[in-house]
Amino acid sequence: MKKLLAGFVGFAVTLLLLAVGREIYLAFTTRPAQEIFVSIFTWLGRFGWLSDFQTLIAAMLALLGAWWAASAVHQQIRHAKLVEAARRMDRAAAGRAVLPLALSEISDYAMACARQLRSLIQQSEHGALPATVKVGPAPDLPAGAIQSFLNLIEVIEGKNRQALSTLIGTIQIQRSRLRSISERERGEGHIVLTLNLERYVMDAAEIYAQAAALYDFGRKPDVASVRPVIHSDIAAALHNMRIFDDLYDTLVARYGLASKDVWVPPFAQPAG
Repeated sequence: MKKLLAGFVGFAVTLLLLAVGREIYLAFTTRPAQEIFVSIFTWLGRFGWLSDFQTLIAAMLALLGAWWAASAVHQQIRHAKLVEAARRMDRAAAGRAVLPLALSEISDYAMACARQLRSLIQQSEHGALPATVKVGPAPDLPAGAIQSFLNLIEVIEGKNRQALSTLIGTIQIQRSRLRSISERERGEGHIVLTLNLERYVMDAAEIYAQAAALYDFGRKPDVASVRPVIHSDIAAALHNMRIFDDLYDTLVARYGLASKDVWVPPFAQPAG
């Protein structure tokens, strides 16, 4: 904007000097010098120059006014952006401050799901859950914790946002699977395989491990990003959920949980 204004002003001044120079040249070729100087001083003293160049002066003033208005708008936009950035930073800091509380609720939810599923596995016979076994509703979702995640997702970016989104996606898939084995969803002749129940325990362990990976991000302001979840984190989650028996060994062997490779949730894996 400043360069544009300088260009216009320079152009206007150049035109003014050319016009004045032309008039001076023509005057000296047709009239005596003494008469010319008297006319010049008279013209200046009576502000005749102001009348002769009022259009050019008006254009320059208009240009200055337009530059001032544009500059004021630019400053307002810049100020609004700074205010919005500060507001996002404050919301992000507040969201991170309460994140450990929300994660604790998620961990408790995962443990409750694992207890229910383990009980069903223990009642299974011949690789399936008997139709006579009553399956109660799944543990209630921690709605407050999920809302905290959504609020934080709005103001953070990159891998941190992806980590929270992945956790919410895992909870949604796990919830859908648990609903499929509840009494209200079990139709006539529906078979619940023990293999599926064991997979749902893995879902709970995924949720627990993903929540655990977020704790440092919430507790420590100097932690810039969420650490990735690795296979062995899922195994540690099974232990933290009090699963130490043959079920633990089965899941570790089946899903390669002794590995240090980064865990990629099945729904997040690329197609093909």
